[in-house]
Amino acid sequence: MQTIVVGSQPRRSEVRLKGNAMKNLFVGLCVVAMVGASHAALPPPSGEAAKAAALKKLQAAHGAKVRGYKNCLAQNKVASKYKKPGTEAAAACADPGPFKPPV
Repeated sequence: MQTIVVGSQPRRSEVRLKGNAMKNLFVGLCVVAMVGASHAALPPPSGEAAKAAALKKLQAAHGAKVRGYKNCLAQNKVASKYKKPGTEAAAACADPGPFKPPV
């Protein structure tokens, strides 16, 4: 025989909280499974793709040098406007030159 205790029924807010927690857990597990599957399915890059990626990396590094050079020129231009007579000149900027891909 089963005994029923009065007042042991969960409130609606408690039930809703459990439902949201379960939904959040389910969504989180689905996201983890999808991320794991996407990483496992990627093949290694081919030789041509690896060379192209290396070339892009070199181009990006050269672009950073060019931006640094242009920034140096701009800083020197502004500094020359505020320079007091008798102070030393601003630092020289090193021009990286045009991009030359490796042979």
